Amino acid sequence: MWPPLPKEHGAWAQVAVTVGAVILVARAHPPGFWAWVGAVGLAFIAHESLLVLLGQRGAKARKDQGRRAWIWMLVLMGLAACLGWTGGVSASAEARWAALLPAAFAVLLLPGTVRGEEKSLAGEVLAALALGSAALPLALRAGVAWMPAWRLAAGLMAAFLLATLFVRRVLAMIRKRPEPLSSVGAALLMILGVAAGGVLMGTGHPLAGAACLPLPVFGLRLFVKPW
Repeated sequence: MWPPLPKEHGAWAQVAVTVGAVILVARAHPPGFWAWVGAVGLAFIAHESLLVLLGQRGAKARKDQGRRAWIWMLVLMGLAACLGWTGGVSASAEARWAALLPAAFAVLLLPGTVRGEEKSLAGEVLAALALGSAALPLALRAGVAWMPAWRLAAGLMAAFLLATLFVRRVLAMIRKRPEPLSSVGAALLMILGVAAGGVLMGTGHPLAGAACLPLPVFGLRLFVKPW
């Protein structure tokens, strides 16, 4: 009677990286912060039950696991709501407002999920932005100042978006179904990433600048000599 668990390894990684990055950046980790971390994790796991109920894991899974998926979706979302409320009671106003950002991306993703378009370019982009932007309210809830929290969330959103476009480009080449938008988007983000890294390094921020470079440089390798 375990809940259905998400099968997307990349999404699991994005959740782990987001939470891990905030833990490293924040100097304090109050109980309300952990409540919000729990809410994010439970809502993410509940998403799999929704996919089962929508039939996107196959007709057999919907028939065999439908009742279990209903129960777990309601339980997990209820627990997530309770943890979110608990963590928000003593949160700052800016942390509560910031929680609307990942919620907005999730709401935008929902219609495509219902239509079975979660694996489309738009669906995967919205998922990457939702998971990366969760760092903003989490960091603010942990007491990180607004600007560092925003820089962390923006960096994660850019990294997740770039990684998503890279994966789609590679898969498109393997399947011989080109995706021009994925290639163009990846190229633009690569250029911006390298430019940002160069500017930071040139203005006395070598560590921050160097942190911008690995993913764009890795992407350049994919463009110059595709796997």
